[in-house]
Amino acid sequence: MNYEVPFFSIITPFFNAKKYFKKYLKKLKSQSFNDWECILIDDYSEDNGFEKIKDLINNDKRIKVYKNKLSKSIKSPYQARNYGISKAKGIYVCFLDIDDYWLENMLMRKYQKLISNPEIDLIFSNYIKVSKTATPQKVSPSRILPLKIQLKFHNPIGTLTSTVKRKLIINHKFKPVNHEDYLFWAELNKIKENINIEHINEILAVYNISKNSLSAN
Repeated sequence: MNYEVPFFSIITPFFNAKKYFKKYLKKLKSQSFNDWECILIDDYSEDNGFEKIKDLINNDKRIKVYKNKLSKSIKSPYQARNYGISKAKGIYVCFLDIDDYWLENMLMRKYQKLISNPEIDLIFSNYIKVSKTATPQKVSPSRILPLKIQLKFHNPIGTLTSTVKRKLIINHKFKPVNHEDYLFWAELNKIKENINIEHINEILAVYNISKNSLSAN
């Protein structure tokens, strides 16, 4: 584990999410690849989640907890993600919400791909979408059009499975709009015209839709 420059930085905002902490940390620590840091951002929680998760971390030096210090104009994790990017030290940055989780080989599969092809700028995978009211659904991008073309009219990239070179997004921000993740990728695609996007055609994550989640709304 390289504490100064980890391979991956994982950015996770949370808001009044104490019930997810134990599962989140258990799943994260079960990753088969260990050269990562996790940046947790308390996004103006109204409970004592900040203190609770600091206790649960139990001195794991890979995991840092901050309070979002950037003001917000809408109810969205956009500024917490921006704050996380400002704290990240990794070569690559991943985004994972507190109520979602990765399968244990997520980071290893990403590492294998990125080491074999350092020209990749952005990489993502398929995932499963689950809720209490619907049958689990596999989510994967269309193969009819190139990913860069798809980004001009919809978002083929599941942010919970995304990994991007940190140097590309140091000065790139999530905006205060609905579907801020789509705009983030679409603008990056436009700014860097030759961006190299790789899709791993495997299910490597689980996306949880709850009645209180921002994604569900």
